[in-house]
Amino acid sequence: MGTRRELRFKTLNDARAELDRLEKGPVITTGNWTYYQILNHLKQGSVCSMTSFPTLGAWWLRRLIGPIGLGKVFKQGFIPPGAGSSRKENLVAQGDEKAALAALRQTLDNLEKHEGPWAEHPFFGKMDKTKWLHLTALHLANHLGWARLKDE
Repeated sequence: MGTRRELRFKTLNDARAELDRLEKGPVITTGNWTYYQILNHLKQGSVCSMTSFPTLGAWWLRRLIGPIGLGKVFKQGFIPPGAGSSRKENLVAQGDEKAALAALRQTLDNLEKHEGPWAEHPFFGKMDKTKWLHLTALHLANHLGWARLKDE
């Protein structure tokens, strides 16, 4: 596993700027996932925030501990690497990165237009639109930190 870049996004537009930069490609990753997997994971997480997540943590986790954790994440301005990594995802490793990028961009646009209802986060619990958009920007920074242009 290689070095992760410490990205900090406050808004989805910060994330879009990084996606635009990476679009110049080719992109390599320094973690366990391919760029295609990262893009699909980020898209799926954003979709789930508008619909529902396949699994949720225990009620006490989402109501008692999760909100405290969310406050800490927002205060520090980033999601620590490895947070939530015990959750297993079966992501196809290779595919059309351009199509995956376009799908993520469309999903981010849909997320900003969405007025609810909002899904309950598996760990952090119930959130409103402002919190979901902020958390999504931090989530994008977390995962895109593992991607870089090959020539960097």
